[in-house]
Amino acid sequence: MLLLLLLLLLLLLLLLLLLLLLLLLLLLLLLLLLLLLLLLLLLLLLLFLPPPPPPPLLLLLPLLLLLLPLLLLLLLLPLLLLLLLLLLLLLLLLLLLLLLLLLLLLLLLLLLLLLLLLLLLLLLLLLLLLLLLLLQLLLLLLLLLLLLLLLLLLLLLLLLLLLLHHHHHHHHHHHHSQ
Repeated sequence: MLLLLLLLLLLLLLLLLLLLLLLLLLLLLLLLLLLLLLLLLLLLLLLFLPPPPPPPLLLLLPLLLLLLPLLLLLLLLPLLLLLLLLLLLLLLLLLLLLLLLLLLLLLLLLLLLLLLLLLLLLLLLLLLLLLLLLLQLLLLLLLLLLLLLLLLLLLLLLLLLLLLHHHHHHHHHHHHSQ
């Protein structure tokens, strides 16, 4: 939102500058027109009046004084235009920078999201590994239990065999004594 507001403000500034430019141009044009009119009047006067003696410098001085600022203005006009162009360029650069900042922010957000996803994947992998380890441990335990059971069974079988053998022998002996 802030960025949007800034952009709008910049655009408004641009428009204002353009308007100022136009106004300046209009003023300069008016001044030029006035100058031309004055020159025309002078020419007409010179033409219609009988050629006077060469006018004294004192009469020419006010004219010169009038003409100097106008000449200065004319000289300054390109400079003013250049300055305005530079300002416009600067504003455009600012706009571009803002856009770049926006893009960078978006990229950063994307990177953060990617990192989060990677972390989640890693966690999942770790969990899977742990589960596998647990399964292996369980399998090992089961195997051990089976082995123990087998051993117990073997022991029981041996005991039974021994008992049977002993009992049988004893019985046989008893029969013989009769």
